[in-house]
Amino acid sequence: MDEWHRGSLTVRTILYQFRDTNTAMAARYVRTGVEEQRKWFGVDVKLSGTATGELRVHDETVESLDGEPVYQAHALARRGGVVMEMIFQDTARVDKNTAKTLAERQLDQLRKAPARTSQPTAEGTGAAALRAEMLPARGGPGNGPDTGRFRDDALYGPARSVLLASELLRVLPDGPRNAFATAFRRHGATESAVRTYPGADQIREVQLIRLKAGGAGNGPADLAAALVGDGVREGPRVPGHPDARCVLPERPGAASTASMLCAGHAKGILVLLTVYGPNELDTTQGARQLSRQLDRLAAHGGTA
Repeated sequence: MDEWHRGSLTVRTILYQFRDTNTAMAARYVRTGVEEQRKWFGVDVKLSGTATGELRVHDETVESLDGEPVYQAHALARRGGVVMEMIFQDTARVDKNTAKTLAERQLDQLRKAPARTSQPTAEGTGAAALRAEMLPARGGPGNGPDTGRFRDDALYGPARSVLLASELLRVLPDGPRNAFATAFRRHGATESAVRTYPGADQIREVQLIRLKAGGAGNGPADLAAALVGDGVREGPRVPGHPDARCVLPERPGAASTASMLCAGHAKGILVLLTVYGPNELDTTQGARQLSRQLDRLAAHGGTA
């Protein structure tokens, strides 16, 4: 994951490395993302050098994590098993030619130099303790979709913790996403750990975020409650944790993949869990994993 600025334009780039044997899943991820983009108002632009990649420049503003209205453009493409996602934000409508040029340059860089696979270094002093509290991944953490060039067993400081959370929220429609972002800003983050859990029929990404002490929210429960709103349907209950929530974005028509986002909290730590899989997604697996993760945190508090 990387972010940089050119004047008022902010460009965020995320690379997702799928398993070498899951190139088909990478293709499906892009295809489904492009289908979703086409439901939004805006202009479609084809990206050179890729058969399925597209850029969409949006006509309407969204609320940023800073609470300001911004215009966006979104590029999605892949090279083999590596998916490139770029989010452009500006105070004025994003120039499609500028965004197209930058996206195609990034694709060319990806062709010349594939995404790094080195392990990250810890950014937050307590992030290693959060990693110790994560449920183990059978056979080790997976290879995708991962959190960018930092791979799948990563530690983050406050800024990147917020960036990653905002990317996980992208599966939600505007209403719940903005409500959650507003609640999240009130709490703030100090550090996080993230891990990807691959499975035969789905992939689950978990982020543990330590919230700032004395945040201005109405208690961490308001974060999970903010997920419920227009454009989502409630998912399964999380065993033993009535304040936790799982939601599934409503997707009209047939789609090749589905997603679910869950949130819960324990001992001042927010848990975000995102599930990706086929249209017939077994949502109970994610709910049970969130329950076990919350039980573990409740027992130790992320200080091991």
